[in-house]
Amino acid sequence: MALGIIFVSCGMVLQTLTYCLVKETARRVKLNVGTILVNAHIIMGLICLPLFFMLQLYTQLSAVLLINALLVNITYLGAQFCMFSAIARSDASAASPYLILKLPLVALLSITLLDESLTLQQSAALLGIVILSLIYTNAIKISFKVLGLVLGASLCFALCDIFIIKAAHAFYGFSALKQGIATVVVCDSLLLAMLLPFVLRRNCMCNTMRLRLCTPLALSWISGVATTVIGFNLAGIISGNIILSLRALCAIILVALFFRAQLYAPGRFYLKSAAACGLCLCVIMYYG
Repeated sequence: MALGIIFVSCGMVLQTLTYCLVKETARRVKLNVGTILVNAHIIMGLICLPLFFMLQLYTQLSAVLLINALLVNITYLGAQFCMFSAIARSDASAASPYLILKLPLVALLSITLLDESLTLQQSAALLGIVILSLIYTNAIKISFKVLGLVLGASLCFALCDIFIIKAAHAFYGFSALKQGIATVVVCDSLLLAMLLPFVLRRNCMCNTMRLRLCTPLALSWISGVATTVIGFNLAGIISGNIILSLRALCAIILVALFFRAQLYAPGRFYLKSAAACGLCLCVIMYYG
């Protein structure tokens, strides 16, 4: 459990950094969300494809694995497109906290489909996290369009979490660590195959310069996904998402320290910070 929490914590920081880098890339080089999404996934696919053969993962392919990997890609792409679109219209510290709405969805799906369970104290902590996140978001101004995009992202992310664990469990005889890495490698290799025909038809979307500009966020992205999946596998989906609920605090810190040019309607800083600290206390309560 402890090792899983460490992996998910690393994944949370890297995912929040990815959102900041998406905004920075869009702001500085004027690339639209779709172009950033495609170029980042091309890079990740090119990283994973050699690993797919080096690790001989083709020997593990099955119908269950391929179906779940395909569903992972569809829901994850939909979630990231919605999230990137929301960030492009606001900023990472304003949009990412709304992803907390994924938490009750994930809990419901995990209890229903994966036989996970919650104690009364854990349920109270989960409720506190949702309420404090809504207080946090009340401290900033955000449009209904941005809210709708993040709600769409939350639903897609919740479904993606379920599919990715099912895909990881399709690797029989692998450790939790190797299952996490293998799942990311297979999913990104499959996604590369899905994207290549589209990219070849519209070669204006992908070129050497754009691939180079999207490389930092792609490296942050693939590292964040891999560590998060490993953490989910070790600690469970619900526990992992409890840690991911600290994105609000992480986004405040990263934007304030490194991406101040992104600040958009920052709202009442002290209220946001107090709510983010309250989230930390609820996380401690969950594991207490």
